[in-house]
Amino acid sequence: MILPGLATLATSPWDDKDFITVKCGKEIHDAIFQPRDADQVSLPCCRRLQKMGHDCHKALVDRSLQAPLSKVEKLQAQINSWNIWRGCFPTSKK
Repeated sequence: MILPGLATLATSPWDDKDFITVKCGKEIHDAIFQPRDADQVSLPCCRRLQKMGHDCHKALVDRSLQAPLSKVEKLQAQINSWNIWRGCFPTSKK
């Protein structure tokens, strides 16, 4: 049973974007979709990514891949996304 006033709506990827600044969003996006080297995401952006959470990060990446003009290899982008997430985990706990 759901009690009126006590139910909460699930967050959407567009609500989650508020955790990320424009600068960090671009940095993370470029690292996923235009990778150049292993340590592409700065420490402050890694911390923001961790604060956002894995589910939100994944939802935003999936949403980006659904864009009609997305011309990236989906599997490679998901691998890059996972590698960035794993790479930020130890960094953000320091």
